[in-house]
Amino acid sequence: TYPIMQSLQQNVTSAGMKETPYENLFVWNTFLTEPIRSRCHNALWSVALVHGHFKQVMQLSVFGRELNVILISRRSRHFAGTR
Repeated sequence: TYPIMQSLQQNVTSAGMKETPYENLFVWNTFLTEPIRSRCHNALWSVALVHGHFKQVMQLSVFGRELNVILISRRSRHFAGTR
């Protein structure tokens, strides 16, 4: 239920839905889908691609308590390259 295509600041401060449901900082195909989004005046007909990594670790034990750990990372389209 958490929109990962927006920054934390936008998720906390946004009162409602803006015209695009994502921030262009994390969407890799922004340049390719711009003609479709500008002609249709919405983002329903385009698929936003986010480059990142998802890792879920099940049954991690810390001090005898079982925990589930999930890591989600995103890469900016402005700072591409190896890290």
